[in-house]
Parts: sequence; C-alpha cells; structure tokens
Amino acid sequence: MRNNEIELQVELTRDFKEGTRIRNLYPEKDSSGALIQLQFAGREVLGNNFYIKRKNLNSYLFWFLEKGNKSYIQNNIIRHVTANHFAVEDCMLETTGWVTPSPDNVGSVQYYIHFYPTPLVRSIADFMFNYSPCIQLDRDEFGFVGMVTDILNDIDADCFDERRWSERFYSFFLDVVQYIKTQRSEQTKMPKAVSDTLNFISNNYRGELNLKACADNVHLSPNYLDGLFSKHMNTSIGAYISKYRFKEATELLLSSDKSISEIAFDVGLPDSQSLSRLFKKNIGMTPLAYKKFYNRK
Repeated sequence: MRNNEIELQVELTRDFKEGTRIRNLYPEKDSSGALIQLQFAGREVLGNNFYIKRKNLNSYLFWFLEKGNKSYIQNNIIRHVTANHFAVEDCMLETTGWVTPSPDNVGSVQYYIHFYPTPLVRSIADFMFNYSPCIQLDRDEFGFVGMVTDILNDIDADCFDERRWSERFYSFFLDVVQYIKTQRSEQTKMPKAVSDTLNFISNNYRGELNLKACADNVHLSPNYLDGLFSKHMNTSIGAYISKYRFKEATELLLSSDKSISEIAFDVGLPDSQSLSRLFKKNIGMTPLAYKKFYNRK
C-alpha cells in the first residue's frame, strides 16, 4: 500500500461467465524500480449482474474492452464504453464499474493488467491521464489481447519470466505513447513552429541546446514559443530536451560499448556526472546500474 494504514476496500458481484481467466503473481517488489512488474492479469467475461467498487489497491490498471459494453466512475466522471476502448485507472482512487445489460446476454469481455506503481508505470499512466484515460480505438491497436493471453498462458505453464516480460511491457508502453502523440498531433493541428522545434531538437540535441536557440530557429520570442510548445506537447521545451537526451542515452548505453563520458558527450551533456543525474531523475538508477541490470544473465 502507498500508506500502510490504508487497506484495500472492495465490493464485488462475481458475475463471471465461462472463459474467465484471472491469474495472480504479486512478486517481491524490485527495489531498483527498473522492472515493470505485473501484479495480476485476466480475461473476464462479464455477465449483466457484474459490479465492482474498490479503492486503495496499490496498482495501475490498464484494460481493453474486446466486446460488449460497461460503465465506470472515477474522479466523479462517469464513462459508458463499448468494444475497442482502451483505458488506464489509478486503483488507489475509488472506482465503481458495472455492465449495462444487453438483450442478447452474451456478456462483455475485457482484458486487463495490474502493475505495481513504479516510476515508469506512473509516468505512462499520468501521460494517459493528461491526454485521455479512456481511448476509443478502431481495433486492438496495441495487441493487448494477445499480450494478456500470452501472460496467462505463461503463468499457467509456470514459465513466466519477469525480466523478459518487463522488456515486452516497455515496448507496449512505447507503442501507447507513440499512438497518443500521433493522434494528439493530428487532432490539435500542431503549429509549424512546434513541429519545426521538434525537428530542430532531434537534429541538434548533441550540442549546446536551450530555449533561446529553439526560439531563434523559428523567429519567435522564447516565452511565446515555450508556451505554444507546452500547450501542444504537454511539457516545456527544456523538459522535452532532457527527456530526448535520456532516450538517446539509453539506446547508446544498451547498444554500444561507449563509456559513460562518451555517451554524455554524444547526447549533448558536459560530463558523466550530468548523465548520471539525468538517469537518477528519470529512473532512479545510475547509467552503469541500469546497464548492469539489463545485461545480467
């Protein structure tokens, strides 16, 4: 629990139909915070009488409704969703969910994963909350159904590899973030000054790069450009540059034999200490600890 004095509270009407599969893991928490750890996952076929009300569950829930419909309330917002909705929930908050009865009584089918609230999982969830915690898709864009099915099969076969799955979860999160960024860019008609700034950063992050240089490139005042960029990217230019350098440094760290000082230079940082601070800020680990963790046998 985030607070040892807070206990999980759940009210549940278990109207689960044939085909429901729920598997629990609850592994010992990874003290480094580098792993994306699964608590439990499931495929639920929900009958018309299904109902759940819960709070104080220390996890983030990602789910995809494959068929049927359901309704839920969180943060005093009620949502009625149909097939191909993908969503995230903070399970510490009180949430109530139920199925809207259907005349054919075939049931609603949802797939879900509960993760420990590590910094990375929390950042992905916050990113979705800022955009939309519930997204209507045309289809299962992220392969979520197949992923959950593979998880359940691995657990049943007693071959669930936490490290391998952590890497797969990371790829899944990247797909989600990229999809949201693409959709947001299309929906908000990103100004040319913002797209030009994104390109400018990707082409110049290896050198001395700051807000003024970005503003000079698009012939706008620094304050105006930063406000415009923040509006469309939900982050400041300085924070985006920092995240971009972290992403590039991570790729170099895992794919090359370069020293920490060389990687720092390659991503536009003055020294290895600056790179270490960047890693500690983003994942709470030094670059060497991160590389050792992912290269361990």
